[in-house]
Amino acid sequence: RSHVRLSEGSFKTIKKYVTASKNANESLNVVCVDLIVDAEIGLGVANMVFAQFKQAIRRRKALDLKGFIWKLELSFDDKFYYHCIFFLKAEESVDTSELAKNILQIWNEKIGSYSSNFNIPASGQLSHFKDLAVGSVDPSDEGTYEQLFNFIRYLCKKDQFIVHKSLSGKSTFGKGRSPSIRKH
Repeated sequence: RSHVRLSEGSFKTIKKYVTASKNANESLNVVCVDLIVDAEIGLGVANMVFAQFKQAIRRRKALDLKGFIWKLELSFDDKFYYHCIFFLKAEESVDTSELAKNILQIWNEKIGSYSSNFNIPASGQLSHFKDLAVGSVDPSDEGTYEQLFNFIRYLCKKDQFIVHKSLSGKSTFGKGRSPSIRKH
């Protein structure tokens, strides 16, 4: 029961956050990546590196970050997965795959010598989200945003909050600062 409430509350919070980002920007580039770390390095080190990564992403002017969402999971193969959705300022001259490469380059710089990997979810992996908003998205494109919300709902599903004991009591879901806070 508490997992259902947590799931619903998280989805409402994230949907409000994405809607605020959508309304505050003319157009956004949406980039989904999975950042993967071997669990043997420990959750403390993984979270420290992820915090440094988020700070570096926010400071990289070339990316023009407008917001992000992340979800931490421990997989069956003992790896930490940070599922991330980044919202970046859309520019016609910038290709979404180049933005993803820049994000992954920052990840590799921060993770350094620790064993890590990354994944850019392919359409086959997200087949039940076949129209997922990856790339430039216009705020008036309600259908594409609905697909994005379906993907976010999937990340928020109730069994996502039944966590491995190593994640117990740790933050496993988060977002960047809201657009109204960033303006001040």
